[in-house]
Amino acid sequence: MARMHPEDIEVLEKATAGERKVFRFLHETARPDRDFVAWYEPTIGNSGPEPDFILYGNSLGLLVLEVKDWEIDQIGEVTPHTFKFWTGDKEETRTNPDRQAKWYVNELMDLLREHPEFHQGTGAHEGRLKIPVGRMVVFPHISRKDYLDRGLHQVIAMGRTLLAEDLEPAGELRADPSGGKFQVRIAHAFPFPFNGLSGKEIQKLIALIYPRIGDVVSEYT
Repeated sequence: MARMHPEDIEVLEKATAGERKVFRFLHETARPDRDFVAWYEPTIGNSGPEPDFILYGNSLGLLVLEVKDWEIDQIGEVTPHTFKFWTGDKEETRTNPDRQAKWYVNELMDLLREHPEFHQGTGAHEGRLKIPVGRMVVFPHISRKDYLDRGLHQVIAMGRTLLAEDLEPAGELRADPSGGKFQVRIAHAFPFPFNGLSGKEIQKLIALIYPRIGDVVSEYT
């Protein structure tokens, strides 16, 4: 199972039903275990934004996940910039969650650029980040059929979404003990191939994204 930080969110009052569902999904589905680390609402930088989840896969890179608990019947007009949706009898306008996730990605990349160990050392891309940073939007309560019927794939591509069927305990992603199908499902969200980090680099990444105070024995040596 993926290493989760924190280890559980059931006791957190602010965690939504959808976020709890995604937490369990990542914990059980991101395999092989040693290759994946996930963080719930990490702060990017000292006082930066808090994406819902960041997932690190040592053969894929970093993935920002934005979770929306919306039902399909709540969603009104949708554009590449905004989503309108109904809460009770009130219509609200929010940033398109894909654009929201992209902003988190940019903030995370800016943070990583401050640390030379995450830069390419040689070659044509020398000095650029060596960790690909991708994004996906998760709609735990919207089925693939409803998503397509409403045309939402025209503003958030299917390759950057996880939908209700993907999260189901009996679904093909969670039922695959190797984690291979999960990796294939999310691979399209990453901008370039990745060769992984060393143990020390992973330790640095974990400390950067989710600082922990005290003596902690690292699992990566």
